[in-house]
Amino acid sequence: MKLNKRNANHNERESIVRSIKWCRKNHESFAGHPFVDTLVGSGGVHIEVIVPPKTTAEVCGQALREAYQSRDVITHSIVECPIDWFQAASND
Repeated sequence: MKLNKRNANHNERESIVRSIKWCRKNHESFAGHPFVDTLVGSGGVHIEVIVPPKTTAEVCGQALREAYQSRDVITHSIVECPIDWFQAASND
């Protein structure tokens, strides 16, 4: 499975931190990582798994496998974010 990994854009910081907070509050994760799911049509969702820098391909792959098993995933991506974004989500 191709990971479709990308680096988060600074303009996404607020929404990604909010998503991290939501996942933590609701105990939702894939392989321990927060995510965003967006409905893309009647067939399912696009999943973005949010990971810190240097997360291994094996861990990313496990998160995607869990996502595909639990939701109707059409497309996916791995979004690598600075570690301080995860810390900002904890500061409330």
